[in-house]
Amino acid sequence: MKNRPFTVQRAPFFSIEQLERIEEAMLQILEKVGIAVLDEAIQNRLLSNGFQMKDDRVLIHRKFVSEFLDAERKRNGDKFSEGAYPTEPSSSKIGVGVSPYPQWVHDIETDKVIPFTTKKLIEATKLLDILSLSGPPGCPADVPPPLQPIVQYWVAATHSRNGRRPVDPKSLETLPYIMAMAEVLDNPLRSLPVYVFSPLTLGSESLKCVLKFKDKLSSVGVSDMSSLGCTTPINTGDAFALCVAEVVGSAILLKEIIDLPIHWSIRLCPIDLHSMAMVLGSPEDLLLQFANAEVNAYFHGTRWYQAVGGIHTNAKLPGAQACTEKASLMTTGAILGARRFGSERCHGGRPAEDFCRA
Repeated sequence: MKNRPFTVQRAPFFSIEQLERIEEAMLQILEKVGIAVLDEAIQNRLLSNGFQMKDDRVLIHRKFVSEFLDAERKRNGDKFSEGAYPTEPSSSKIGVGVSPYPQWVHDIETDKVIPFTTKKLIEATKLLDILSLSGPPGCPADVPPPLQPIVQYWVAATHSRNGRRPVDPKSLETLPYIMAMAEVLDNPLRSLPVYVFSPLTLGSESLKCVLKFKDKLSSVGVSDMSSLGCTTPINTGDAFALCVAEVVGSAILLKEIIDLPIHWSIRLCPIDLHSMAMVLGSPEDLLLQFANAEVNAYFHGTRWYQAVGGIHTNAKLPGAQACTEKASLMTTGAILGARRFGSERCHGGRPAEDFCRA
């Protein structure tokens, strides 16, 4: 008998009118405030291409932004609508992924959180391989930072059948070695991310990596992780306007300096103003994930997917709190249609880059 899992439908967070107001605010931000560009060579390139600058900020005229978004929406079929995209029952198995970024791990013998050593990472990667999950589930903190991605990639390729996928190189110093390893493993690194500094700043180690190796790439991704009430205004609509401005504005400027397809998506996150730490896995984060999916879909011209698959936890150790939080998040996502869960930023169980393309 065909499996027909129980699903529910949720109402959208935003009306078309509210999304249009977010877009208008975004246009004003880019036209009047602009994107701070930290590299002088890029500034000169953009000036020669006809952009105007105010101090170190590149101003982007609303007509230019509107044309960019109109082309993106047309390319995606301009399918966005205020109503939810119907969730169809699926027989797909639920899958779980792990994050490669943790630098701390729970030590069972001492019941304490300790730094992720290379030895511990090998043990964890072997366990994931037995469970048919791809690794590595962390980053070794017992080696210098420039070597961490290299050791991480070596551990994954050596101890996991699914370890050929390149890891995040994180720095310009490390990238050539990661690219060489990926070529040897017959899984070449052809796409790199550019992380936008919030608020409204283009200039980082990730940008240097893209500019240095652009001739070897086939695409570039642009994204942010803005903090509600910290790097953005506390008002949700204003916060989304700023998020979209910094990502869309950066994507537009990147297309002017590199001739590559640009993938882009926004991610607004909650923050604890006491500790100044992002509280991923919180109820606020779940709500913002829902809202992020709608805003991304509106600006890309795609249908919005009502499910999300993030399962972070705020628990300090594995136990009742961690189990309850992860089970609650997975249950919510599953009944809304998600089938892929983990730490990666995704919409409806699908990675954002699958449909957020420029």
